[in-house]
Amino acid sequence: MANVTIDDLLEAQKAKVEAVDDVGVVLTRERYVDDEQWIGLFKTLGPDGSAKGVMILWQELAEQTKGPRVGTIQQRHRFSYEVVYPFDDSRGDGQTSHEVFVARLESINRALNLLVDQEPQWDLGLTATHPNADVEHEFLQSDGPIVVRRWGAGQNALKTHYASLTLDVLVVVDPRL
Repeated sequence: MANVTIDDLLEAQKAKVEAVDDVGVVLTRERYVDDEQWIGLFKTLGPDGSAKGVMILWQELAEQTKGPRVGTIQQRHRFSYEVVYPFDDSRGDGQTSHEVFVARLESINRALNLLVDQEPQWDLGLTATHPNADVEHEFLQSDGPIVVRRWGAGQNALKTHYASLTLDVLVVVDPRL
């Protein structure tokens, strides 16, 4: 049995989220910056210079229990998602930026739960790359309401839609490997 690492779980999630159209930059490393610098990361790294993207971070090892097979451990890893999208109340396409943001959140959720051929999959695609790996993710959950958030002050202030979400992933590991 090949063990799946936290890095494997992060990379699998990142790949699925990056496949979503117009999602922006996907980051998986925590940045030690203030709020204004944090939103600036997305602007600086994004190809169009807008503040849109997703930060996926490993939050904690939420639980460990005896695994389903002798000598294995079942772990529950918790990941946080912070999603931002530019606020624009004068879009020219007839949609509000809130509607577009909600559609992006729905697309991220679908991407996590589906294979390329549109079949439900709960292992983040890791079974194919890690033979005998036992991975099963739960469903993406909101940590609170979607808000319009102001980043910075004065003429440099920026408004974005913002959502915080959580994804729990169950993994069975063999400590002997």
